[in-house]
Amino acid sequence: MLIYHKDPKGLTEKELYPLDTHLSLLQNIRNRFPHGFNHQLTDIYINSEKIDPLTYDLSKKATIFDQVVIVNRQQQLIIAVVAAIIAAVISYALAPTLKTPNSSGEQKDSSNNKLTGN
Repeated sequence: MLIYHKDPKGLTEKELYPLDTHLSLLQNIRNRFPHGFNHQLTDIYINSEKIDPLTYDLSKKATIFDQVVIVNRQQQLIIAVVAAIIAAVISYALAPTLKTPNSSGEQKDSSNNKLTGN
């Protein structure tokens, strides 16, 4: 089974493809991703083990027991920026506002102003 996760957290839809056991692991990946992908922005796991596609031997034939998982980390930066913006907006909205004292040093909207007649 070849599984492609479009984002690192698996929040968006994943794509599932059967592996052709007559072909190598590399050829199975190339059939689904003919334009390839950047190995620096993509993690590849074969049978739950993270591999380096530049050093791992992908020429061996795929078996029915193999599971290839490809995780795209390209959207991780976008997700981090959106999360930071949302956190900044929430913290600004929840921040308490400071009240400035009036000329006599009392708070302008103090509940004691009703008692003193101010």
